[in-house]
Amino acid sequence: MDLNILTIVTCTCSLLSVISLIGILYNRNKLGKSIGLRSIQFACVTILLPLLIILTIQEILPISTIAVVVGSVIGYAFASKENNKV
Repeated sequence: MDLNILTIVTCTCSLLSVISLIGILYNRNKLGKSIGLRSIQFACVTILLPLLIILTIQEILPISTIAVVVGSVIGYAFASKENNKV
């Protein structure tokens, strides 16, 4: 089996997304809490950023599109409402 760096990075990013999503769900279940805004934001970041890395190294999306999406993800992740308790 031929493992090049592209395959290794793609598999690592895919596993990172799956493991982080399972970790979020396990944590929420163990604490007996529902999935809140911060959990959704964390899940969004941990799924979208590895996906963007995969799409970038596979040269599927142009760099300008990646920049816009990364900016949007960062803005979403760090946005908080005035009445939201962190």
